[in-house]
Amino acid sequence: MATDSAVSAKAPSAQNDQTAVPVAPRLKRDEQVWRDRAADFLARIGRLRGDVAAMQSKLATLRAGDQTLATTAETREATRALAKFQDDLRLIELARTQFEQRAREASVPPAWLQ
Repeated sequence: MATDSAVSAKAPSAQNDQTAVPVAPRLKRDEQVWRDRAADFLARIGRLRGDVAAMQSKLATLRAGDQTLATTAETREATRALAKFQDDLRLIELARTQFEQRAREASVPPAWLQ
């Protein structure tokens, strides 16, 4: 009998808790998750664009100078590094596009992705 009274004593509060639970905290958490992921993408893309630009500048400098055995090897290495940065940038931009598509499908406000 004590168990029934404990259950019935908890039941109204559990019911009140369900109706009293605001939706805003969940939305706020979801908003923060979307904003954080979008900011992460933007930061990674920014870094990679900077890496690509720096490597392009280095290559231009190397190609403009005297072509010695050392600069030829350095040019080859810089060319490989540039290709890797460009591939990484392409992949992260593709991932960003897919992320934005998922956001649209989830009806995420565009402001959350800025």
